[in-house]
Amino acid sequence: MAYQTGSFLTVDVSLHPKANGKAESAVKIVKNLCRRAAFAGEDPWKAILHWRNTPTEGLYCSPAQRLMSRRLRTHLPVTDQLLTPRVINEIPDKLCMKRRMAKLSYDRSAKDLPELNIGQPIRMKTLPGDMTGRWSKGVCLQQAGPRSYVVNVEGTTYRRNRVDLRPAERVPQLPLGHLEHPGDAHATEEGSVSEDSREETDISHGGGHPIHHKPFARHTKRSRARHSPVAAG
Repeated sequence: MAYQTGSFLTVDVSLHPKANGKAESAVKIVKNLCRRAAFAGEDPWKAILHWRNTPTEGLYCSPAQRLMSRRLRTHLPVTDQLLTPRVINEIPDKLCMKRRMAKLSYDRSAKDLPELNIGQPIRMKTLPGDMTGRWSKGVCLQQAGPRSYVVNVEGTTYRRNRVDLRPAERVPQLPLGHLEHPGDAHATEEGSVSEDSREETDISHGGGHPIHHKPFARHTKRSRARHSPVAAG
């Protein structure tokens, strides 16, 4: 039926409410109205009636006027002239301008993420209720939409948005000639440094024999007086 009418069905990704922002905003508005009506002890349908008759910011008309081309009758006193039906024709242009400004403001800090490859190791954001905060490791299976992918994480298949997926870090491979025990190389370096510090080769004389340096004895006034002939006599 959808193919015959020329319409396309797009499935939203779970755990990503920004993909269906208009419906999420409507649910938020209704919940806020019902909460305020319950707190005030009023009828929630009356609160919804006033919301339908309130003009929207930037459009200068209410949701009832956009749907039925007239205002609704409420408990507030109004003239009969305001209740006369009137078609508002400039709504599509205003909606396009409003969406264009919202997109321009959003694109200032937003950027496109690089696409994932099939079979690429990935990490998926933690599921609700997981308090560890660690992103689970998995594999990308296929691309299900412009910004959604089907991944396999720990034997379970998920469909997630690109913002909830990250390329997994790659472990660097060590060369074949690398030492298995880093302590051996450290000990070898220490031994060579100690031997070089104990022996120095006299390259200038061409002999190549090690020169052993004697410790430097510092003579003070007390030591000079002790070894002088006057002190000995």
